[in-house]
Amino acid sequence: MRKALLTLIAAAGSMFAQAQWISQNVPMTYDGYMFDMETVDANTCWGGLWNGTATSPYTLDFARTIDGGNTWTTGTIPATTGWVISNIWPLSADTCFVMMCNINAGGGMIYKTVDGGTTWTQNSIAGMYSQATSFGNVIYFSDSQNGFTMGDPVGTGVNKRYELYSTNDGGDNWTAVPIANIPALTNAGEYGITNLFSAVGSNIWFATTYGDVLHSSDNGLTWTKSASGFPPYTANGNRQDVTDIAFQRC
Repeated sequence: MRKALLTLIAAAGSMFAQAQWISQNVPMTYDGYMFDMETVDANTCWGGLWNGTATSPYTLDFARTIDGGNTWTTGTIPATTGWVISNIWPLSADTCFVMMCNINAGGGMIYKTVDGGTTWTQNSIAGMYSQATSFGNVIYFSDSQNGFTMGDPVGTGVNKRYELYSTNDGGDNWTAVPIANIPALTNAGEYGITNLFSAVGSNIWFATTYGDVLHSSDNGLTWTKSASGFPPYTANGNRQDVTDIAFQRC
């Protein structure tokens, strides 16, 4: 595995006024977990699935409910072997995007469904996440038209920057964010982390393995950087860098 994949593992459930949780059955074919649960409304939620019995838990599998969690359906995105879900972003009960990564070979691909996950089509453009150090981490839409994706830094020297794209037509076309709009790296060896971001409307934040937080207030078109104060990622298993980030509308 080229890099650590960060996920939020959660149990599917509904919380009531008495602070009780109701167990809900997600029909997996293996003993696994749901991660990156994203709700659209009170009835609709999508999430990626982990296989807890496999050597590598990352999968192409997803789950969806459209009745508040009473029933769930599962499926598999038809990408080739080696590709897995980095994060998932639904727009409705029918439409959903996923960012894919290849944990062995790097790279990134976007897939989209408009029929509730029955069929998926590749939504990437030519050259997107195809460079030597490319690795797709995040996809997010503030509404049905405006979206953003983030991948690890690409390029060399002073021109090395996070690989960022934006769309204003629902993902039909993606445009690379200009290098001039992306802050320089703190360290040439840093990278982003799968599913590690927070967003409120057109405001987006993502964190790096060197403890920085990058912020855009215009759907990913321009960016600023600030230091969180956390030390950089250490590969010995004792993570000290940013492992989660959250903002909310006040």
